[in-house]
Amino acid sequence: MKELIIRLDPAIKIALLFFHFAGFSVWVGALSTNQVSITAIVVTIVSGFLLVVREIVKEDLIWFATVEGLFTIAKVLILITAFFISAKDQLILFILILLGILSAHLPKTIKDKKLFNNAKVIE
Repeated sequence: MKELIIRLDPAIKIALLFFHFAGFSVWVGALSTNQVSITAIVVTIVSGFLLVVREIVKEDLIWFATVEGLFTIAKVLILITAFFISAKDQLILFILILLGILSAHLPKTIKDKKLFNNAKVIE
């Protein structure tokens, strides 16, 4: 099963990123009319969670100790917090946009850098 997921990884990643970006765009766009789109919020959070699961399947648990993993976990936690506290808080959403832009444009050497020297996966 893991081999199939890794082989289909590019298509899975593109599909999940599409839904994540679309959901987040609708969420932010709804703020301009002072509305909340629960569907967009759910799509954003679920696709973010599935992106994390995809990385864990692909990289194993060591992914949590990488810069990319910590950025992603921070963004997902902020999204969940934003949903429960105030889905209309523009500042939180724009901080997420900045984190997303930053993490998307980090060089691969920095993204894959392990933050803990002794980080190992227990098998």
